[in-house]
Amino acid sequence: MAHVLDSNLEKLGKYGKWQFFIFFLLDIYQMFAAWCTFAITYQGTTPDHHCTVPNGINLTDAIPFSEDKMGNWKPDKCMQYSNFSSLTNETEPCEQGYWYDVKYGETIVTEWNVVCEDSILVELSSTLFFCGKLVGAVGISTLADYVGRKWMYITANICFLVVSTVQIFSTSYVMYAIMRFFIALFETGAYLAGFCLMCESVPPSSRAWVATMDQILWSSGIAILPLVALPVMDWRHLQIIITVPMIIIFAYPWLLPESIHWLATMGRTEEADIILAKAAKMNGIQIPENSLTKAAEDGKLDTDEPTSTRTCTLIDVYRTPTLRVLGTVLFLVWITDTMVYYGLSLGVKSLSGSLYFNGFLTGVVEIPALFISMIFAEQFGRVKSLSFFHIFAGVLLFIMYFIPNKTGGGTSLLWLQTTIVMIGKASITAALRVNYCYTAELYPTSTRNSGVGVSSSIARVGSMLAPMTIALQRKHDWLQPVLFGSLAVGSGICVLFYPETRGKVLPDTLEEWSDWKEHGEVRRSQPEAEEQSLLELKSPPEPTSAS
Repeated sequence: MAHVLDSNLEKLGKYGKWQFFIFFLLDIYQMFAAWCTFAITYQGTTPDHHCTVPNGINLTDAIPFSEDKMGNWKPDKCMQYSNFSSLTNETEPCEQGYWYDVKYGETIVTEWNVVCEDSILVELSSTLFFCGKLVGAVGISTLADYVGRKWMYITANICFLVVSTVQIFSTSYVMYAIMRFFIALFETGAYLAGFCLMCESVPPSSRAWVATMDQILWSSGIAILPLVALPVMDWRHLQIIITVPMIIIFAYPWLLPESIHWLATMGRTEEADIILAKAAKMNGIQIPENSLTKAAEDGKLDTDEPTSTRTCTLIDVYRTPTLRVLGTVLFLVWITDTMVYYGLSLGVKSLSGSLYFNGFLTGVVEIPALFISMIFAEQFGRVKSLSFFHIFAGVLLFIMYFIPNKTGGGTSLLWLQTTIVMIGKASITAALRVNYCYTAELYPTSTRNSGVGVSSSIARVGSMLAPMTIALQRKHDWLQPVLFGSLAVGSGICVLFYPETRGKVLPDTLEEWSDWKEHGEVRRSQPEAEEQSLLELKSPPEPTSAS
């Protein structure tokens, strides 16, 4: 079945209007998702603050001062002298509230006083956000294997829009945090359904390209967000700005096609043929009419097999020895990737320099990383690329640990620390992108959405821990470089033992995974002569023009 489906898709050519059409429809929402994911960086910014001091009292007499890591003396953020007098040298928590620097405007921190003993609530809201990603990855993405990629994607994104709108009217920190949980739930479920739809709607030769390029708008969204947030002085106004564009989802029932792979696997070959014909027309390619339906009638698609073999669960995956081992170890790699990625991304507030410029850089550095990961995945294979990017990121983070804040002569080295963080962020981005592509290729069609979804959901363990590493980093400077570096290097070594999937036909059933030898044999591309004899098809022609 996989040979017939992929051979027909290959006839569309590697690049064409169809591929770009699918890419745009699914990836425009990546920008919106990035905005809502990293909005907390600006909505939850903690400005400089200290206890409110009554008029007429000198600040140095009312609040104790301490030296920061650069040698500057700053007022304590959370304590004041008893009765605002330094004579007794006794301190106590702020009695009359807090004074805030107004350069960031109104944030959730200043509105609900999420500072001092409550400051960890900002990180906890991010942890709750990633809990939502876990639930969405397991629940919504798994449903897409049963109801289809298209309608699950549309439904989840409509819910995403509704919850994002409700968040604008949050009346407390608790309501705000709960809305972020549901935003993450629906956004993640929609993304994973769309990702599988994209991989299953293009030929094998295009999969690495679309799987890598689908993050371009995500990265662009990260880079654009601080430019949007800079002039906006109220977190609610920023939420309105990032929510309004999502209304385009209401046009998707007419624009977005269903996955050809999923339709054929479910025995709906007539619908799959219609979409395949539309794709061929858009790319200016001639293909035989009703080729999938005829293949099904000839028994080449095996569409008469019981539904239980066409749509399986992760329990069935764990009954397959090869996938059981590979999937479990790959879970640990996913945990590493998301912990390091989000730990570095959300930790941008702790870097020296402008919050907005650093936020812009965290998005910009991902874009060349995506192109590099695409080239590496195609030229050197998925496995070697995964290993290299992990180890490179880990080594950089170890190096950062040994860089002091300033030289013996007093010259600041914070800029060097920021540079290394950005390069490390680029490397782990490349690793994460190749990992998405590799995981989608590893699982058969009947469990692909579930496999990618569960892998992504397990990875949310790392995402949920990432905000806590940011909180701990404020007390222990060594934590992120040592922890992230060790995990990245270890993951890079582990993936070297995985099978290569570059250029191999995607499997459709778990029967193709009965053992390791059969896996290698099934997944390996057939020689051209044998493939032509089996499929009675010639090599697909390359499109001569975009029209």
